[in-house]
Order: sequence, then structure tokens, then C-alpha cells
Amino acid sequence: MKRGKKQRGGVTGKGWLPGQPGKPGGRPKGLAEKVRGATRDGESLVRFFLAVSAGKVPDEHGRAIKGKTVELRERIEAHKWLADRGYGKAVQPVEASGPAGGPMQFEAEILNAGEDFAGRVARLAARVGAKAGV
Repeated sequence: MKRGKKQRGGVTGKGWLPGQPGKPGGRPKGLAEKVRGATRDGESLVRFFLAVSAGKVPDEHGRAIKGKTVELRERIEAHKWLADRGYGKAVQPVEASGPAGGPMQFEAEILNAGEDFAGRVARLAARVGAKAGV
């Protein structure tokens, strides 16, 4: 290898150069715009899920295909999709508790951490002051 030239990483030597991000270009520009254009700003997606939620099998334009039906499980999923996008996803409550289901006790730990930090700062200041001759 020539001196001064950066070698690419990894086993094969084909990896990224040091300091180079994993995907320099990021997400392709205009992807969201293309999806919105292809779905007429999401209108065709909504039509599709409305048809499924009504128990109909939609064609590529969202119109029902005669004589075909959708299973209940699929209808429920379509309702969930529509509700999530129309009203937002429901908040998922999370309950946290301490040992044996009791209340969490962390205030004392925080106070102790603050006292410990203050003690460390004081010791460091004393050591630095001693070295500086203060």
C-alpha cells in the first residue's frame, strides 16, 4: 500500500473511508413526493382500505370486484389502519413500579449522586489548587 493513501475498512477493503458516513446520500430525494404522486396524495390508499373495511376486494383503482369478499381479519386490519391514520394511534400506557410492585424510590439515589458529585468536584478543586500553588 502506498504511503499517505487511506485504506478502506473491513475485511475486503471495500468498506467506508474513516470519517465517511454509512450512507452519504441518505434517503433518495423526492421519494415521498413520488409516493404522494403515485397515490394521488394518499387518496388511492384510503379508497383501498375503505373498500377492504367494507368487506370488498378492491381493484387497482379501489373499486370493488364483484363476487369477491374479504375475511373479517382483513377487514379489522383495514379499520385499524384507517383509525390510526385518521385519528392517530392510541397512547400505550406504561406502568413502572419499584421492588415487589411498590413505589419507585429514586429520590435518595439522586440526592446521593449529587452529594457524591459535589464531593468529587471539591476534591478535584483542592488537588488542582494544590498543584497550582493556590
